[in-house]
Amino acid sequence: MRCMRRGRQSTSAWTRAALIATAVAVTVAGWVAPASARDVPARVLAAAAAATDREQSYRMSVRVGIDLGGSKLAMQGDGVAARAPTRASLTMSTDALGISGSMDMIIIGSVAYYRFPPSAGFKLPPGKQWVRLDLATIASLSGSTRDLAEQLSNSNLSNPTQTYGDTVGDAKKVRKIADERLHGTRAAHYRAVFDFSKSFDEVASQLGTLDPTAEFRSAGLVKKLRKVPGDAWVDAPGRLVRLRFTLPIGGLPNIPFGASEALDTQLWDFGVPVSVDAPPADQTIDFLELFPPKS
Repeated sequence: MRCMRRGRQSTSAWTRAALIATAVAVTVAGWVAPASARDVPARVLAAAAAATDREQSYRMSVRVGIDLGGSKLAMQGDGVAARAPTRASLTMSTDALGISGSMDMIIIGSVAYYRFPPSAGFKLPPGKQWVRLDLATIASLSGSTRDLAEQLSNSNLSNPTQTYGDTVGDAKKVRKIADERLHGTRAAHYRAVFDFSKSFDEVASQLGTLDPTAEFRSAGLVKKLRKVPGDAWVDAPGRLVRLRFTLPIGGLPNIPFGASEALDTQLWDFGVPVSVDAPPADQTIDFLELFPPKS
């Protein structure tokens, strides 16, 4: 991998940190469903997804496990999120890939802020703790600068309200497993087969010229993404409150073939007040200041 030095830091350090951020793939919002579904269990999931989509705020937890075919990465995090406008705060903890500690992420609209642990292996200028990334700038970048920006941005572009719009509501082979309890309330557990291939077309449409779908096609993953087994939970008021699945990711940039990413997201405490502010300006540095595009 090419290295581009900025003081003592390198793109390799950023790539490891970006992989941590990339894993936060389903944490920012709820799930929206299409209007139709084929059978009763599928209609339940479609209605539950739509009900969650109507909620404006909630607490959330995410558990992530990445299997890189020889090394494994486990992370967990908790936070709060609200929509209209989008704002979220999430803290992830990990001890893998040489990175241990917590990563903080703040999202306000289309702008994300990241604070990485010292073990991530790079240094920011004195007094700076946060890296600011404006998603609107990514499409205009090129080379290794764009690669790193895309890796970081994956965690923010994975807003399930848009990214997984049709996936839950259009699930196949849906069947109820059992009634269980989540966060002190009853929830029905369903098992289904999801088609995640459509989700990446939605990502591409959000970003205009940025097209993650091309990477998935080149890695031969689209066919696998069409039949992904997973689980969903619906609470007593009829909201989708948990989603769990494992995605194939092998062959994507910097990811070995055969790798997979398991994600388990839970939402609760709907309607919770959410107050999220941007980090102090004097503690923040823009991503493009660290890695300016080459002319």
